[in-house]
Amino acid sequence: MSDPTADSATFSEREIALNVWLQNHVGVNEVRRIVREDPDSILISKFEPGFAPGLHTMLDELPQLFDSAEIAIAYSAVASADESATALRVDVWDQAMRRLLATLSAQRGIEDDRQALIRVGIDSVRAILDSALWSVPLISDDYEPQAGEIAAFRDVTSSMSPDHDLFTRHYGLFEDLDVVNHCPGAPFARLMLGQAWQVCTDIAPPE
Repeated sequence: MSDPTADSATFSEREIALNVWLQNHVGVNEVRRIVREDPDSILISKFEPGFAPGLHTMLDELPQLFDSAEIAIAYSAVASADESATALRVDVWDQAMRRLLATLSAQRGIEDDRQALIRVGIDSVRAILDSALWSVPLISDDYEPQAGEIAAFRDVTSSMSPDHDLFTRHYGLFEDLDVVNHCPGAPFARLMLGQAWQVCTDIAPPE
């Protein structure tokens, strides 16, 4: 783990103690900073101050990433390029989103290190989609999601809310306060997950 004690100007004594607790009791090896504290909880983040506003500003510059028509076009382009038609639908979505991100970013002068913040979100959504579409459908398959896949997607998304979902981690109690790590891109990831399901299955996300 990066040592928060190495820069006392960056980390408060409380943050140092919290990071030691995270490492010893939870196994979190990346340094976290305290974003907000209230009588019940401590919100922590591995990102620098200003990350969340910066991420949201960047995503506001790329509305096509969340435009169903644009996603469908990008998906079809990748699928059409696979002459053997043996690509997995989830792979096609993944490649389509990365290409769309790269193309839009080039048009808007968005650097690769900023794009990487969105690629992390694509990775997270990909992992969830893989777990739900366990029949690993190909683009060539005459495919409808199986009942078990629909149930798996519902299970994954049933507990999602702005404050508690797959993109939120609860690490336990530190000094009787719930330690919570919440991804600032979670609202976008939830939207991306629903659109990924739809383009891969041709049906609306199960509710």
